[in-house]
Amino acid sequence: MAAEGWYQLEPAIAYRGLRMQRSHGGGVIEQVDLPQVNHFASEMDHFAGCVAEDRRPNTPGEEGMQDVKLIQLIYEAARSGKTVKV
Repeated sequence: MAAEGWYQLEPAIAYRGLRMQRSHGGGVIEQVDLPQVNHFASEMDHFAGCVAEDRRPNTPGEEGMQDVKLIQLIYEAARSGKTVKV
């Protein structure tokens, strides 16, 4: 669907008051109702279920570690003023 339209989420990184619009192409814009979710509680419930049922989480620790490594490289580049290879 995105090949002929677009999605917009505003604000993109907030936990409340999210508004989404999407276009199906041809100028048709649709408002998408997003449920209010307690993201932290949902994440804790998911992780607890994974521990109880011996399942891999949707966002495993390796993904978080990769984020930390990338953030450290961003700080290094900002500090040194040089390009840092990833």
